[in-house]
Amino acid sequence: MGSHLKLIAERAGVLLTQRGNQILVSGDAEAVRDVRELLEQLDALVAAGNLLQKSDVAHAMRILADDPRADLASFFRDTILVGVEGRRITPRSAGQRAYVEALRTHDVVFGVGPAGTGKTYLAMAAAVAALKRGDVRRIVLTRPAVEAG
Repeated sequence: MGSHLKLIAERAGVLLTQRGNQILVSGDAEAVRDVRELLEQLDALVAAGNLLQKSDVAHAMRILADDPRADLASFFRDTILVGVEGRRITPRSAGQRAYVEALRTHDVVFGVGPAGTGKTYLAMAAAVAALKRGDVRRIVLTRPAVEAG
């Protein structure tokens, strides 16, 4: 069984059995329904030409855990920037998606929240993307007026 399927089985608490191009999902009815939705959306992403890494599958599982009705394709299409090595920088949650949309539509955005949630990373990606598009001429980096701690 592929590493993506192993990841899904472990995280969702289901048993996945692969036979040819078919996958049998066994377990709790709710978990089976959630995994079926995940697999259908992942299949659509692959059919659309996306090459999914293990981190993309984990990302997709987090998105659907936050919002079971989420459209994964819209998250994967919402690329902020493509890095030097071809890695896409995309929002990883509904909150990050709202933050990125605010960055795109407003001149000034205050990002407040716990450390490690991607505020600076996404802001810098959005700034570099705007610079590459020619929307801005330069990026100004400043230090905090008061250090944390």
